[in-house]
Amino acid sequence: CSNAFWVGWGDWWVLIALAVNVLQGWLTGVVIRQWSTVERAVAQGTTLLAIYFVGDPLLNGSSVFNLTLTLIALIVPLSTVLYNIAVSEMQRVMTLIPA
Repeated sequence: CSNAFWVGWGDWWVLIALAVNVLQGWLTGVVIRQWSTVERAVAQGTTLLAIYFVGDPLLNGSSVFNLTLTLIALIVPLSTVLYNIAVSEMQRVMTLIPA
């Protein structure tokens, strides 16, 4: 076992993880430039779902049958949808209030 800085970089999974992280950072910048940070948070929350429902079964060869983990994973998109609905309703109420 070595303690050098580049230990482990020979594994191709490490290089794939590095490429995915760089791509995610670049796409985050593109999303923030186009939209707001709220939409960035929504988009980043959906990547969690993609990893849980697609990536994990592909890499581990098993399907997602854990009810508790599935419900927890679904909290993220449901809370972002609820937030977006609340923002739009608040904007609608503010237009009805006379200044």
